Amino acid sequence: SLGYSCSSVADGTEALRVIAAKPSVGIVLTDLDLPTMDGLSLLSELQARFAPFRPMVPIVVTGMTTLETAMEVMRSDAVDFLCKPVTPALLVAALRRASARWSMLEGQFRLLALMEQGNSAVLTSSHTNESKPDSLAPNRVVLQKFVRSILKSRQRRCEFMDISKFADPAWDIMLDLTSASLEGRSVPALSVGAAANVPMTTALRYVKRLVDDGFIKRWDDPDDKRRSLLALDDRALEAMIKYLSSVWRSMATDLKEAS
Repeated sequence: SLGYSCSSVADGTEALRVIAAKPSVGIVLTDLDLPTMDGLSLLSELQARFAPFRPMVPIVVTGMTTLETAMEVMRSDAVDFLCKPVTPALLVAALRRASARWSMLEGQFRLLALMEQGNSAVLTSSHTNESKPDSLAPNRVVLQKFVRSILKSRQRRCEFMDISKFADPAWDIMLDLTSASLEGRSVPALSVGAAANVPMTTALRYVKRLVDDGFIKRWDDPDDKRRSLLALDDRALEAMIKYLSSVWRSMATDLKEAS
């Protein structure tokens, strides 16, 4: 009824089979009291088998609430711990948070895949003698303008809707840092909240996660020790350039065909 495509299973063992067979499964809603395999064991298997290779976001429902159980659930990286009875409003909010977490993880996996390819960025300024120029590849100036236009269009959403319902802070931060890197500048850590349209504490939490995952570099400002500066990791910047160049070429091709 909420528009999610769902698969239902009777126990944890069957859940693992379904998840392995369906790469599209990204959110797992599970009780802790399950036959054949308890919920905590299922969460452990999800972390070991799937989380390193694809976005996986668990939500836990239980009627047995203890501090020890809650800590075990949180260690499994579950996005929510819902106590029965679960109201529709609580479920809707949990699924919304899980979807946002899944989108962030999916973006990180996509960037990691690009980073691991190890190919040079597709820019007209970096053609080799062995390759033919790509007439649709954007140069650095065009790419700068393209990234800025994406940022402006994403920020303009707040004029028409409550974007907190659809926020993707990690991606907005990555776009802002890409724009800064293309312009040859670093970004103060305290300014990322404005780019992501989220509270500063939320933005800094995402920054820490991106730093820990190797997407962002963070260092003390040599001119002002009270603040820190941010920039994309070289591999992350290369991946973002390749991704944005690909999107730009696709749009340019569509416009050319339309005309």
